[in-house]
Amino acid sequence: MKEARRSPRDPDNADDVAEKNRKRKMDWAVDQHLKHMDDPFNIAQHVEATLKKGRFDEALLLVQRSSKDKQVAVAWNHLIEYKVRDKSVNAAIKLFNDMKKRGQRPNDRTYTILLTGCAKSLDPKAAVPKAVAIYNSLLKENSAVRANSFHLNAVLQVCGRAGDVDAMFSIAETADARAGRKTTAYTYTTIINALRFEAENPEKQKSQSLQEILDAMAQMVKRCKAIWEEVMRNWRKGTLELDEDLVCAMARVLLLGDKKDQASIIPLLEETMSVRDLACKNPAKDHALRMNEGMKGIAAAVGTASSAQQKAVPSTKPRINYAIPRSNTLSLVLTTLLQNRQAKLAVQYWNHFVYYYGLEPDSDNWNQLLRIYERNGSSRDAAKVVQKLPDEMLVPIMYRRALSACVNDKLNQKAFENATAVLERMTAHVAASKGTTPLDVRALHIYLKVGLSSNFHFRQVAKSGKVEEARRAYGEQLAAAVNNIWAPFTSAKDAMLKKKPKTGGKPSSKTSQMHGFAVKELVEIARNMISAVDKIVNENRLADEEAVEALKQKRNKLNRFVVEFTDPNQQKEEDLVVTKNTPMKDGEGVM
Repeated sequence: MKEARRSPRDPDNADDVAEKNRKRKMDWAVDQHLKHMDDPFNIAQHVEATLKKGRFDEALLLVQRSSKDKQVAVAWNHLIEYKVRDKSVNAAIKLFNDMKKRGQRPNDRTYTILLTGCAKSLDPKAAVPKAVAIYNSLLKENSAVRANSFHLNAVLQVCGRAGDVDAMFSIAETADARAGRKTTAYTYTTIINALRFEAENPEKQKSQSLQEILDAMAQMVKRCKAIWEEVMRNWRKGTLELDEDLVCAMARVLLLGDKKDQASIIPLLEETMSVRDLACKNPAKDHALRMNEGMKGIAAAVGTASSAQQKAVPSTKPRINYAIPRSNTLSLVLTTLLQNRQAKLAVQYWNHFVYYYGLEPDSDNWNQLLRIYERNGSSRDAAKVVQKLPDEMLVPIMYRRALSACVNDKLNQKAFENATAVLERMTAHVAASKGTTPLDVRALHIYLKVGLSSNFHFRQVAKSGKVEEARRAYGEQLAAAVNNIWAPFTSAKDAMLKKKPKTGGKPSSKTSQMHGFAVKELVEIARNMISAVDKIVNENRLADEEAVEALKQKRNKLNRFVVEFTDPNQQKEEDLVVTKNTPMKDGEGVM
């Protein structure tokens, strides 16, 4: 029996018809374009514009037809780069092979795009043999394109990302300045970073003992030091130009070494960047000669990292240039000094970088500075930083660090005042964001902790005989702490209730987990606020009865919220009854 003829209304048949129509239109469009384009430059421009519109098939067809009678390598490069940006390395290599089959000659840029694509592959290990094979083809005598430094560095990056150290050093041995494969600062940076990342690989460390990890780290530092000796030889000869990335890469390796290695970081920066050793009280005789006044304002002068290389400052020695210290260097210095508990010296370096070099700190730099103030307990400085920074630079951890600085500054009578300034800045930031920046509930916890623990000055007043005055003042501070976080707490609670998973539905496990965490955070702070109110009421710390009554009402609402989300079946106690004081963490120094 003959197969029944497919109806035009059949869905599959309709799809086939639509696809044929699409191809017919695309063929016609490509033919029309080629009638008016003969120049490879114009073809490449048109292909680039077509790809920007997402019409890859049309661009591919146009390039394939153009390849019949002309060389259009640049147009092929656009196609390959399009696939590379999509992380489709295999598709990019397939295009590369198709390009060669059609008699097209790849150029330097073609190989750079391919190798860079391999370096960005979603599967780094699988990309290594592909990248190595492409690179090795460039080393052959009959290759029309010779491997250059860009190709060398790209393959090194592929090997480094995959953690294939053996392949990386094998490729590094092919470097040859006379053949156009000169080692650059990027070459050494890639190798040093790869060695460090491999030594710090958490997956690898799972199967190692502590001693094995330490031995591997020491071996890594030793290998990097040997590489650095080569770097310094080439730099001093004037055949290698240093940059910030390379210097910081080596310095971060030393940071993982022993105390002697860590102590050599600042001297390293002094030699390669002319960064002064601010801790040096008795400088060597040639110390002044190693400093270069031309570095003053250099970070502001270079503007961007790309222009930094063009404006390298000559050192006091002939034929060599200093690397430009910028935000990466400042980050390194702050990390080093904080690790060695030299917070005051870290602040001195901050001022040196900002006011001497003219550096504009980035968000990470500011976060590190706040971490220093947190460690130092510098509440006033932390509050000033938070107040001066624009919203786009501020993240929740910064508010927490600033408030933690206030906790650690509890001997300071102004600590609570500084914490309040931080809280006001945070709530203003949240309000200005119009819902795009959520309130950080953990910061409210820390603020309340400041209100409770910052009582040293009250105890001193009590010791002087003014016990009642001290008790009242402390009570007013606790009341202010509760009242100040009431509005943000209520906003956070309302936001949580709006996002509460609907009953009967099947919310994702991630949604349920996030909601559960939010509830836990809010319940915890509600309990702490209840504890603070109980301390005020039970110990009669406020003379203003209206203020006390307002606090009781807030306590009742807090209690209902806690009961609702901890034990829904529990009978609610009479709200107006104020329970006995519940101890609160970090509530030391009760008067």
